[in-house]
Amino acid sequence: MKKRYLFFIGFLILFTPICVKAENKIYFQNDTMDVMPGVTYKVYLKVDSDELFTRVDFDVISLSDKVILSKIRINDSFTNNSDYGYSLVSDTSKKSGTSVATVYFKIDDSAEVGETAEIKATDVSLVSDDTYYLDNASIVLKVKEKNSNELASLSSKIAPFEFDKKKLNYEVKVKEDVNKFDLVATPEDPNAKVYISNQKLELRKNTIMVRVSKEGLNDKTYRVVVIKDIKEDNSSKIIKDNSADKEKSNAIKRNWVLVLSALSLILIMDIFFLIKKKIDK
Repeated sequence: MKKRYLFFIGFLILFTPICVKAENKIYFQNDTMDVMPGVTYKVYLKVDSDELFTRVDFDVISLSDKVILSKIRINDSFTNNSDYGYSLVSDTSKKSGTSVATVYFKIDDSAEVGETAEIKATDVSLVSDDTYYLDNASIVLKVKEKNSNELASLSSKIAPFEFDKKKLNYEVKVKEDVNKFDLVATPEDPNAKVYISNQKLELRKNTIMVRVSKEGLNDKTYRVVVIKDIKEDNSSKIIKDNSADKEKSNAIKRNWVLVLSALSLILIMDIFFLIKKKIDK
């Protein structure tokens, strides 16, 4: 009997849900990250909480001059109420695991392979029903050798456009008298090769291909469509107008010829009938 009770209790313990509260903390989506010099990266900053929260305060700093903090974009559902650091307030309660900001950063070109750097979220507090002061969060960045098949930049002085290395297709317009385009492409990886197709603008719509080739990776191709803004030539327009006027004049003449021919035919027929009538008499 005692064994049955023990078995029953063990069964209940085994299948009874256990509620574990989340730890209040702020953290980057990764603890570590491999990075390459000269490249811009982004990482999400998230919050875990054992209850719903409406406000989180923090600051983001770099502990190395090799890390350049480009910008910090806050989650659209928050408003930053601080001129110094970040005090993010939401009109709606947020749950554990919410991404509160995206940190964009770039590794300086002078960073050497094997070097490490660190970004920290500091002075962190979380507000729900109470205010909680949280531990700092950090992400360790490890500099690795570049291995990329993407462009770091793609530009033109003739027709400037905004470049995004993840965007492969572009379209620009140039004046009619531009006969050659001036694309300049720089690869992220200095060991990658860049091939640009013919940049002569012989047609109204011209496609220029920019191919990035890196050993061990598939080639990546960017396409720039260049459209020449060709306007109708004035002399051609005058010739066309003159031709239209001449055609209109010819049509009027043809109409008059037809009218006169019809009247002449009627007159001849009247004369014929008059003569025939006299002969019959």
